[in-house]
Amino acid sequence: LARAVELDPTSAVYRFDLGTTRLMGGDAPAAFADFARVVELDPSLADGWFMLGQLHANAGRNAEALAAYDRTIAAAPDHVDALRGRGELRHGRNDAAGAIEDYSRVLELAPDDAPTRFRRGLLRQLSGDSAGARADYDRTLELQPDHAECHHNRAVIRYEAGDVAGATLDVDRAIELDPGAAIHWRTRAAMQAGRGDLAGALVSIDRALACAKPGEREDLEDVRRQITGR
Repeated sequence: LARAVELDPTSAVYRFDLGTTRLMGGDAPAAFADFARVVELDPSLADGWFMLGQLHANAGRNAEALAAYDRTIAAAPDHVDALRGRGELRHGRNDAAGAIEDYSRVLELAPDDAPTRFRRGLLRQLSGDSAGARADYDRTLELQPDHAECHHNRAVIRYEAGDVAGATLDVDRAIELDPGAAIHWRTRAAMQAGRGDLAGALVSIDRALACAKPGEREDLEDVRRQITGR
């Protein structure tokens, strides 16, 4: 490929293939230079912009990655990977509306994309759209029945809607799948306390404390004090 580029240095296709080969071989800096040259040679080549976006994102250059994804989508509006990548960056920048827009377009094109559906559900839940979030979580669990975080988040929605039995099933399943997640035990403790099972709530919050990360302990200790009354 290097010889092909040498013989035809104006070929964006040869340069793209060379960049891909270099990236697969672990030489990200050389690949980045190749893809930058690709979009100089052919600014309409969507995959060239996408690869630049990926490399920028991998290096933590999020503004540059967003700009590259924008160029990708301008050239190819149905580029699923670029839409997903831009959605994830917008999500990370707390642009919930922009991320939901991108995730929704991804799901129009790839309705069985469970990770994207879960992320949209999470943003809908945080934005107060419980019905939309519930629909996304239901579909995510059809596609990935063992998604612990999704079971947990659906448990919260069910509990807030008064479906205590359904919420209990979901939070118990979340714990079964990921017993080391303190938030799962915390949520179960809150549900148990809410129905008057203070002994069970104390057992659950102690389990949460046992597996808590340092930054989680203060909140969990506050919950324990509320349960015990001291």
